[in-house]
Amino acid sequence: MIREKISQGSFYDMLWKTFLPEEHELIRIKRKFNFEWVDEELKAYYSETPEGRPPVSPLTMFLMLFLEFYENLSDHQITERTRYNALYRYFVGLGLEEEVPDYSTLSVFRKRVGEEGFKKIFNRFVEELENQKLISHRLKIVDATHMEADSKVRSKIGLLRQAQRKILSAMKREN
Repeated sequence: MIREKISQGSFYDMLWKTFLPEEHELIRIKRKFNFEWVDEELKAYYSETPEGRPPVSPLTMFLMLFLEFYENLSDHQITERTRYNALYRYFVGLGLEEEVPDYSTLSVFRKRVGEEGFKKIFNRFVEELENQKLISHRLKIVDATHMEADSKVRSKIGLLRQAQRKILSAMKREN
């Protein structure tokens, strides 16, 4: 069973607006995207009867995985960076005083949702972000100088899709 998070606000909540960059892509996504459908989709993967300790918010887990893909990080790295990066904390819905889920919790979440469920939700999430023009395929021109691998500048969408394929293949190896 998923318990609804009660937003009481804290002293730290007032600080978000003070030091987070308003123009950052993640801030725009967080403030303009309607996450209700994500919550509804993820509720299907949790028991209706409370057993054991309350789970970490499924939306928080999903957004941590999205950040992992967005920044091309590992489970360990996204956990560590969310621990000290206020922008990441804000994006995934954790207050400054809240504990960050550890890397093994991300793995458990991926197993719970499964490959097909994850692919379905992730693809819809990226499509809706594109439709709302919160992320895009941007053409980036570097210059005409011949360079090795770094000259290939990929779009965020391309990186997200590549990361999704890597995660899905890792999930297959875990099973």
